[in-house]
Formats: sequence, C-alpha cells, structure tokens
Amino acid sequence: MSRRARHEQGSPTAKPAPAAKLLAGAAGVWEWDVRQGLLYADSRFAELYGLDRVQAAKGLPTNAFFAPIHPDDRMRIRIAVAGVMHGADIFAKEFRVSNGEGGLRWVSAQGRADRGSDYRALRFSGVLTDITEQKRIEERLRIAQSAGGVGTFEYVSG
Repeated sequence: MSRRARHEQGSPTAKPAPAAKLLAGAAGVWEWDVRQGLLYADSRFAELYGLDRVQAAKGLPTNAFFAPIHPDDRMRIRIAVAGVMHGADIFAKEFRVSNGEGGLRWVSAQGRADRGSDYRALRFSGVLTDITEQKRIEERLRIAQSAGGVGTFEYVSG
C-alpha cells in the first residue's frame, strides 16, 4: 500500500502533511480546570509565556496566566476572562506577554468554556498564537501610511 493510501485511510504510520506540522508548532494550547484553579498548557504556550514547560504540563495556578501579561493589557484580559466565566461564549483577544527573558510577544488567544448543567464554567480551553511579526508589519504599515501624508509643498506667490 502506498504512503498516500495509508494517509487517506488514517493509518497511524502516515506522516502528517507539511501544513499540519507548521500549524502544530505555531499555536500553544491551554486548558484551565476552573474547579481546581489550575492551568495546564503545552510546551509552545509555556515558551510564549516564559513558563517552565514541565510545570505548565503538570498544572499551574491561574495567576501564572495573568502575571506575564503586559500591565497595560492585564485588566482588559481579566475582564474578558471573567466574561467567559459568567456566560460569554467566546474568548478572542490580542495582547502582549513577557517571555521571561525581558522580551515582549504579541499573542492572539481564542478559547471557550465548557459548562456544567448549572451553566457554570468547568473548563476554559483554547489556543494561543504568536502574532508578533504580524504586529510589527502592521506598525510599519501604519508608519508608512502616516508618512505618505507628508508630501512636498510648492509655494506660489502672487
């Protein structure tokens, strides 16, 4: 049987497509056990947040999620998370985090809560993507567009 045929049949020996490999490394994943107050995260999430990978996999207190968030963004994110805890369906925010080495990264976080029969959040899980390069490009574009408004002027007397 060809490798393609094994892949199409979902064989465990089939190699993932290149796009799947790219996506797998780009996004970090988290799951917050709301009842226990623990946040579990994969190694990519831990890397973006500057957290210890082993501890992130074992579970960290939820303030480990908030502490690395840039102070100018932290309250906005706390409010959005509280909204999800109290019934909002979707969490989708962009914010800055410290990577633990003094650098800031822009991330996009998207998640949702799983609720119990009483509609209380039991788990809050999602994905985190590094969008730092996108933000840099947007900033360069903004600067270029604002500079584009500066032109040459010709003085005509008379």
